[in-house]
Parts: sequence; structure tokens; C-alpha cells
Amino acid sequence: MGIVIVIAAIGGIVWFYARQTRQKPPITAEQQRAPETAIRRVEPTVRPVAPARRRSGGPARWVPLDQTVEVHGLVLPGGLYVGDHLEAVAQWRGDEPALIDPRKPVDLRRPDVDGTHMSYWPSYGDIHPASRAGYLRWLEAGRPGGAYIGYVFLFFYGIERRVIRDIAANSNGRSELPALLAEVERLLGLYADNGSFSSYAGDFVATAKLTAGPLDLSTLVPSRERVGWDLPIELKLAAGAAAAADEPLSADWALAWALHHPEIPLRTPATRCADEFAELFCLRYREKHGEGFRIKANKSPLKLEYRPASASFGGPIALTTPDLPDVTRLAGPTRRLADLVESVTADLGGFSRYVGRHEDRTSARAVALLPPELAGARAPAELVELLHAIPEDGSVPLASSRLTALLDGEGKLSKRDAIAAAALLEGHGIGLEPDIRVGTINFSHHPQAIVWRDADAATATVGGGYAAATVLLHLGVMVGASDGEVSVVEQEQLEKALEQAFDLPAAGRRRLRAHLHWLVEVRPGIAGLKARVGDLDQQQRSLIARYLVAVAGADGHVARQEVDMLRKLYGVLGLEPDDVHRDLHGLASEPVTVIAADRDAGDFALPGEVRLDRRRLAEVMSSTQQVAEVLTAVFVPDDVEPEADAGDVVAEDDGESVAGLDGPHAALLQRLAVQERWSREELDALAGELDLLPGGAIETINDAAFAIADAPLIEGDDPIELDSHVLKEMLHV
Repeated sequence: MGIVIVIAAIGGIVWFYARQTRQKPPITAEQQRAPETAIRRVEPTVRPVAPARRRSGGPARWVPLDQTVEVHGLVLPGGLYVGDHLEAVAQWRGDEPALIDPRKPVDLRRPDVDGTHMSYWPSYGDIHPASRAGYLRWLEAGRPGGAYIGYVFLFFYGIERRVIRDIAANSNGRSELPALLAEVERLLGLYADNGSFSSYAGDFVATAKLTAGPLDLSTLVPSRERVGWDLPIELKLAAGAAAAADEPLSADWALAWALHHPEIPLRTPATRCADEFAELFCLRYREKHGEGFRIKANKSPLKLEYRPASASFGGPIALTTPDLPDVTRLAGPTRRLADLVESVTADLGGFSRYVGRHEDRTSARAVALLPPELAGARAPAELVELLHAIPEDGSVPLASSRLTALLDGEGKLSKRDAIAAAALLEGHGIGLEPDIRVGTINFSHHPQAIVWRDADAATATVGGGYAAATVLLHLGVMVGASDGEVSVVEQEQLEKALEQAFDLPAAGRRRLRAHLHWLVEVRPGIAGLKARVGDLDQQQRSLIARYLVAVAGADGHVARQEVDMLRKLYGVLGLEPDDVHRDLHGLASEPVTVIAADRDAGDFALPGEVRLDRRRLAEVMSSTQQVAEVLTAVFVPDDVEPEADAGDVVAEDDGESVAGLDGPHAALLQRLAVQERWSREELDALAGELDLLPGGAIETINDAAFAIADAPLIEGDDPIELDSHVLKEMLHV
């Protein structure tokens, strides 16, 4: 009996446990990982839905833009498909992704505003209840900007189907087309920064206009956003129409062609400085082609296909197009545009690198790096004030400090900043002397500079012999000014002789006159001249020396002060100072007493004023051309090359001296030059390979940088950065 009771008790327990288990099945591990709404059978925030209907019942309807529809208690503006069932355009694709099915649960309590649960190819019927809530809330708010882009696409899918499928098949709905296009264009404006949406929506607008009947090409708008590897439909239509009508391709369409063509590479300046690139491209295109170049229509017909954003269509759609040629397949126009892209990109390189490092586009220093066509319209306030001080005619002295202040500089500028100042003025039609880009003198190392208005300053060529002419002009002014002033006659003869001898163009002559004005105003000394004539041989130096004597006597006589200056210049030229008297004797109209008969040879007085034979003077002055040839071969202006981009490889020179550095330090500089940023560990390793102490090597290289560019090359601790402007000067010194 006891055994029976025990068995019965055990059976009761098993029965009770089994009953409890059937009433509340255990939660699986998968359910534990799922969102909370997937675990609960009924959420109080999820609105109850109607019983499932047969797929043949309750078909969806299109709600026009000017109407509203209520879904889950939310009043939504139109432009939607709403209903229980709607097949995709391609029936094998299943349900229409854009269909808002009221039977689907919606978590309005926790709407997925950020699209956290959304997939890349969304379908309303498949997305998470919280994502449906996020989408419906966005629709209810009037489809504003700032939403998760998947919600924008989901709405766009509906308009895409309505236009490409419904209206194309039934012209009764064409009255809706303008409003639908306007809505897509409004969304394009709000979400222009999303390349994918811009591409799909842009192609849709062009395709929709084809659907509407005869296409008015003037309504097409060129896109500047490059997405994917195909040209936009509207570009193919516009280019084909221009060729068919033998009309010029406008600058805006040429720019769109250049920006979208897969065979035209866009380097960093074109993308980082997109607005400046577009403006400069159009300016130069119009300058070269006027209203635009004409494209000869080819025999390849334009065949278009539309690639829908929505998966409902199942793939591309062939379009019926106007009878137009497909000129975008031609290589000729593409090559011409590619050349222009390369030119514009190169000229924006310096500005782009500066923007990349400093995120500054508007300061005087930034504007100075822009090509003149762009700089002219972007004058900083401090430059506008300075421009008012420059007269319309003639050159005027200007304190160098006013120019250095444009770049927030004080005192002497580095070479690169002196270049920037000259370029800034040039962009606003102002010439500057001395200009280190066409000579060797940094204006900021002197108290004054000369400025003048020159509309052609940005494009004019000064001539290959200009730098040599300024050297000879400098020497001549020093001689002429040694008696207290450079006479008008001396100035005119110097200027005329040099202009002719060096065959300077108009811009070079204007600049040489300004340089003469600067020399007369500033009276710079002879420092640095000795190094500049160091490459001349003895015969060449003697030729220049005799020419200087003739310059001194251009007014018919040579004063004692001029003789003193000539002696100094002879020393600079590496000649014996006493040879001045011998050369004077050769040009004198009468014998010159150098040593009195009763005086000791070691103690004599210099001759007083010497009168020269004008015929002999003319013979020597006629050698100006020969002197010019000598100087031109030696004094070539420093080329201002573009900076190397990070990653450009600079070949090492196996220890050969660079920037005045010894072999190991020069080799380290060359290795560092391949990129602008290094970790400290990497630099230490490079220095170790060359048996250099890292700290000392940095100090040595920076000392050389200061000597060349008045700025350090290596900055920072970890990582360290190289100043690309300073690096360029050191590698090309």
C-alpha cells in the first residue's frame, strides 16, 4: 500500500510539472538574444492588427501627394502605396518594398530614428517594428532633412514605381508628374551629401522627364557629385542634344562630363577644394572655348537604361530615347577635358595642401596660394585697404612691413612667404619688386618695396634674361649713386641699354623700371653680390668691370666717389682694385696722373675727376649684349616648383650633400622626404640605420632649414611632421 502511494505521488508530480511546462514553454537561447519585442507575444505599444487576409483581397492603393492617409493612428502625407498586398514590378521579386502594410506591427514607443535595425536594401514588410515606427514618424513630420538615408530610399522607392511603372504604362497619371519630380528634387537638396541617393535620384529625374513625353533639355541640371562608374543619364542626353544641334557644350555640362567620366582621374585638389576646382575649370573652359566647344555627332545611337534603386524592378530597364548620338563615348572630347582637369588640379595644389593642413580658405595666406583668377575675387579686408593706397599710374614705394602684415608676419619673411605675398598681390593686379620668383632678392629683407598696378601681372612673362639684367642694373646703380645720386641721364642710359641687351618683353621692361626705382630708393649694399658672380671666369669678370667703368662715365666724367665705388666692385668681381685706374686710362680723353714723378710708389693719391672720351665710351657700352650673354648664362631665376605631395618618392643621393648637410644627415633628409608624417619610433629607426642620434639629427636638419627657409623642417614629438614648403626649398636649394 505504501509503495502504491509513493508511485501515485511521483506520478502526480510528473503530471503537474508537465502541465506547467506546456503552459509556459522555456525561453530558448536564440530568444534570449533577440530584441525584447520578439520575446513578448503582445506589446502594449504595438497596435493590434486586423486578422490576416487572403492575398487576393484588399489590394494596395496609391495615395497622391496632395492627399493624406492614416496608418496606426498617424496621419501621413501622400506619395505612398498603402494596403494589404502589392506585387513587386518583377513578380518573382515578391511584395513591393515600398508598400506600407497596416497589418505589420509598429513599435511607436521606441522608434528606430537612427536606422539601427535597417538593412541595406530595405523593404517595409521585412524591417524591424521599431524601424517601421522611425520611418512612419519621419513621413508624419513631412519628410524633413536629417533622417536615416534608408528611410528616404524607402519613400523614394514608391515614387520610382509610380513614375517608371504606373505613369509610363498609363498616361492618366501624368498630371502628378511635376509634383512628384518637385518632391524628389526637394529631397535631393536635403540629402545632397549622400552620393548614392544623389546618383539614383538624379538619374530618376532625367528618366522621369523622358517618361513625360517630349524632353525639354533646358530643364536638365548637370550634377557635380561623382558616384559610381557610369555617366549620368542627363549628361548623355544633354551632350547628345548639343552635338545633334551643332551647338556648343556649355561650361557646366563640360564640368559634369569631366567630374563623372571614369577615365578622368580626380586627384585630391579636385575633391578637397571642389568649389574652387569647379569655378576655375569653368573660367578656363570659357576663356579657351568661349561658349563651349562643338562636338561632331557620331553614328553611335544613344541607348539608355535606367537602373532603379528599388529591388522591385529586378534589374535595369531599357528606355525609349530621343534620336540622339552617344557622344560621351568619343575619346577626343574626353582627352581635352582631361587635360584641362590636370591643369586646374595642378594650379590648385598649393592651396589644397594648405587647406588640408590648416582648414583655412579665407585668410590672406590661403588666398595667396590660389590661382590669380580666383584670388582676385577673394581679397581679404586688409588687402583691400592696402590696394587703395596704390595709384592707378606709376610705381610707388611701400613699407615692406605693410606687406608682411598681410601674412601676419613680422620682420623678414621666409622665401615661401615672400612668394606668397607676391602671388597675393599678383592675383589682384599688383606688381611687386623685388619679386623673389623672378630674381634672387627677398623684398622683406629691405625697408621698402615698389608696387604698381599691372593688369597683366598674373600672366605676363618677364623674359629669360630678367634676373641677369637686375644684377647688372644693381652694379650700375651702385656706381652711379656713389657721387650722391644717380643722374637722370645715367638712369635712362642704363635702362635703355639693358632693355635692348636682354631683349626684354613689355612686362620685363615694366618690371625692370620698377626694380630701378627700388634700387634708387633703397640703395642696397654689395652684400651677396660676390657669391652671385662666383661662377664667372676671369675674362668675363674683366668684361663686366670695363662695362661698369663705362657706366660710371656715361655722363662724360668719373668723380672720385665713383672711382672709390669701382674699386670696391672690382674687389667683389675678384679683380685687383688698382686695375680701375688702368681701365680709366683706356677710356680717358687725356692722360691720367696716377703716380707723381716725385712721389714714392707706395704712397700716391688717387686721381681726381676723370673726363672720358665719348667715342671710347660708346665702344665699351656697345658690349652690353656681350655682357648680357655672360650674365644670362649664370643668373637664372629660381624656379618655383610645386611641392611634393605626401607619398611622392624623392630619390636618395647615396650620401651626397643636400641643403648643406653632410652625407648621413642628407641621406636621412631624403628618406624622410617620402612622406610628411612619421612616428617617433620610425624616425629613430631611420636615424639608427645611418648611425645618427635622433635628437641631434633633428637639430642638425632644422638648423639647415632655418638657414635656407627661416623655418624648421621637423616639428612635433610623436608623431613628427615635415613642413612641405620648407622641404621643397631644402631639396631644391
